[in-house]
Amino acid sequence: MNGGSWILDSIGADKIREAHEETARRRLALVLGVSAHTGLPDEKLRFISNALELRVFDLLESDDTDALRAAAAEAFQVARALQLPDNPLHQASELVRIGCLGVLGDRTPDVRRLLSAFNPQSLYHDSATWGDEVSATVLDIWIRLLRKQGWEDLDGVQSGVVRLRARQRERESEFLEEAERRKDARPAWELMSQYHLTKAAEILGTYLCQGSVERHYDVRQQLEAQFDRAITTAAKGQLMERETFARLLARTARAMVDREMAAASPWL
Repeated sequence: MNGGSWILDSIGADKIREAHEETARRRLALVLGVSAHTGLPDEKLRFISNALELRVFDLLESDDTDALRAAAAEAFQVARALQLPDNPLHQASELVRIGCLGVLGDRTPDVRRLLSAFNPQSLYHDSATWGDEVSATVLDIWIRLLRKQGWEDLDGVQSGVVRLRARQRERESEFLEEAERRKDARPAWELMSQYHLTKAAEILGTYLCQGSVERHYDVRQQLEAQFDRAITTAAKGQLMERETFARLLARTARAMVDREMAAASPWL
């Protein structure tokens, strides 16, 4: 079996149908502003959502864009019905992941609506470690790229990158020295992976604004180089969640560039 069909078979058609019914019920209740009578508890819906997302990951490296689009759209539909975490960093991480599924599933207007209410400033607080501040910035700029609410969001991507570089000179050394005292190399690998995701966001944001990056039109190759480094450094640090996150962002960025190019050249 291929195309993630083994995952669908393992879940079962009845459970998938039940998940879709629950998702529709919750969305209707949200639109009407009433409390939903949940027929399926969150933990069961999340299990099905995770399985559908696993199917998407099974297709990320596939050339079958139709299968990936269908799988991502289905995963997005279920995932967005789940309750988000209260912690701003965890909430933003969930939103970026769900947003990627929506973009891959060709549900961009729904992604914008989902992300429109999130305030990126909630991610930042004075007591954050440098690692948390980097994570906050990465999530902030990718949320802005996914929702693209006018020039303000695209400008926010660039200003976020500039701010991060300035703060890096102030905070990185102490953070890495502390990790070295603990003989823990993982924070260094994680920072490297996050920096490459930041650079990828900067490249993508520049391309979406200008149609090129410093007058170079090889945006796909530039993005691929940054994502490859993000994935490699995460793998070296044995940071599985970071690695899968980078792979999801890489395919999402590729889809965004492809659509931008198609819109600019409709005869292609």
